[in-house]
Amino acid sequence: MIKIREKSQTKTSLNNQSFLNYYDYSEKGIDLAVVECGYEKCESGHKWEGTKGFHVIHFILSGKGVFRIDGKEFSLSGGQGFYAPPDREVCYIADNDDPWEYRWIGLTGTNAVIALNSTVLPLQSVFTVRDVSVYANRLSNAYFYAMSDEPGNEYRMLSEIYSLLADLQHELTSVKNGNVSSAEYVKRCISLIREFYNTDLTISEMCEKVFVSRSYLFRMFKLYYDMSPSEYLTRFRLEKAREIIQNEGQNIRNVGEMVGFVSPSYFAKRFREAYGMTPKKYMQFMQQKRETK
Repeated sequence: MIKIREKSQTKTSLNNQSFLNYYDYSEKGIDLAVVECGYEKCESGHKWEGTKGFHVIHFILSGKGVFRIDGKEFSLSGGQGFYAPPDREVCYIADNDDPWEYRWIGLTGTNAVIALNSTVLPLQSVFTVRDVSVYANRLSNAYFYAMSDEPGNEYRMLSEIYSLLADLQHELTSVKNGNVSSAEYVKRCISLIREFYNTDLTISEMCEKVFVSRSYLFRMFKLYYDMSPSEYLTRFRLEKAREIIQNEGQNIRNVGEMVGFVSPSYFAKRFREAYGMTPKKYMQFMQQKRETK
């Protein structure tokens, strides 16, 4: 599970704004998280080089610069953008005469993986959009909500980012001629898991419902989530069980069955592997926590 360790506003000036959430990185335990978001009007020749452990997308508002990735170099300007995948060495340099101005977003989470893999970005890294101001406004709003402590603003920020990803999917879709992308198959399976996790849903049934082979689905889940569909289903059920115990205080004997586990002993075993204690111990822990408040 991704947990925020700290949030800080790293820069604030007329030409620079940014914030950074410091996470324990993993894309397996959360749908979507904003790791960083910012704006910069670069100085002449400004250079950044290195890697980041999450997805980073820059939208160029004006000016020019160079983006380098995998031994390739791209000269870019206003209305274009570039994408840096996690843990990939990249370099970008502002033009000496007309340095660029950009906004950027750093994302992690399974929905970020699905959204970006349904576009051309993983294949070509650079792109052009019809109206960059649309994306700039969404990121400006997201930054405002992220820096505000007003209740509900975290969800308003995520709403802006989901809208931004939807706009990117619409403009840069990798689905051609009515063919379904691999990301769409995975997305359909996730929807089935969320709807039917509390039944005896099996991977074979999912494959039948979305019309893909078991081996293909296995490869796609390994690509997007680094785990099998079966493991994803199990982890989803365990997280739902944890939520029930935490929020509802149900009888432990019933919890496993409520989230789709047939065997109580198997449920207890997997719960302990995931959370470091049995369901019963976890319920006692939560009761003690509530009593001390």
